[in-house]
Amino acid sequence: MAQPNSQKGPTNEVISGRSNTLGITQNVLDALLDKLDTEEAKTGTGKRVFARWPYRKLAVDLEIQQPGGTMTTLRVVSRNLSRSGMSVLHTGFMHSRCKCTVRLTGIDGQVRPLSGTIARCTHRGGRVHEIGIRFDKPIDSRTFFDGRTASRMVSMERVDPQSLKGTVLCCVRSDAEHQLVRSLLADTLLSVRRATVEEINDPKKYEGICLLLIGQSQEGESGTKRLRSLRELGVGTPALVLTADIEGPPREGLWDLPDVALAATPIPKAAFLATIAEVLLIRVQDNAGNGIESLDTTTASSVRVALQELRDRISIAMANKEMAKVEQLATRLAECARMGKLHDIATMADRLKGVALLGNETETEAASLRILTMVDTFMKARAA
Repeated sequence: MAQPNSQKGPTNEVISGRSNTLGITQNVLDALLDKLDTEEAKTGTGKRVFARWPYRKLAVDLEIQQPGGTMTTLRVVSRNLSRSGMSVLHTGFMHSRCKCTVRLTGIDGQVRPLSGTIARCTHRGGRVHEIGIRFDKPIDSRTFFDGRTASRMVSMERVDPQSLKGTVLCCVRSDAEHQLVRSLLADTLLSVRRATVEEINDPKKYEGICLLLIGQSQEGESGTKRLRSLRELGVGTPALVLTADIEGPPREGLWDLPDVALAATPIPKAAFLATIAEVLLIRVQDNAGNGIESLDTTTASSVRVALQELRDRISIAMANKEMAKVEQLATRLAECARMGKLHDIATMADRLKGVALLGNETETEAASLRILTMVDTFMKARAA
């Protein structure tokens, strides 16, 4: 965060002894934002396209370019975050259309400067003003939330059904479930092709398929377990698990698998389409030009070799209950995964590092099993 500096440059208006310009604590902030959220719920969200997620931080650095050209750095509190912008609270008025940069810390600990423009300034009472910031380009908001929250996030509140196109392979247990899926997708340009459990195990069935929609309740193995087997076979088609038991798939390790989403029934059509759009539109856009495929062949190969070695060494360290060793290896694995633009693996490695540092054997064992599974799935997918 920016610190007072006597050298020529941006001024800093952080009040001594305060963590933000409002001078409030977390309890006061939560009470204030709970009130604002309640008031907004009564009036609705209008024609908002991108969903806003609570992002309550006591200290966020915001650099403002004032109308006269002066640069000012403020430490404000944040309210929420979306793909297209965020809301912060400050003590005074700000001019709209002013250029700004907000610095947010990702879940990986890295500070990311996000450029944007002041879109609005609303007086909320007393000395509290809410500042709306519009980012210059969309962000992957999941970067700033823990894995559990990120896994259930959708970026859009409103989805044009006609923007959803392609063929969906649907594997559910009953005719009623299949008809439910068809009804939810009726306004889209998605065609639904029903498949049996045996058929979805054939990699050839995924040619021309944009999404696998699989029910969690199946005869024999659950949908999540079948999906894991498909990933091990090298089937990388994005998948959506449909279930009434929202806790079941995560318990079975759904979030360890790449390119998956979860829809809990009963579900309104708008929410279902937002979940589909997250998989087919938003994540595709976020991943464009990213991932290990965007690296040169030599770098990509070295990342794969290092991942396999670190994965094996973590397995040995866990067997020997060497927590300090696991922490060191997890740190290196996170660095390696980020070099390969494998952000899901990097985030899980950060989690493993944290619990190993605390010496929590139970959590460390669970996190290590998840990271080993993720690396194994990645390796098998690339080898297929």
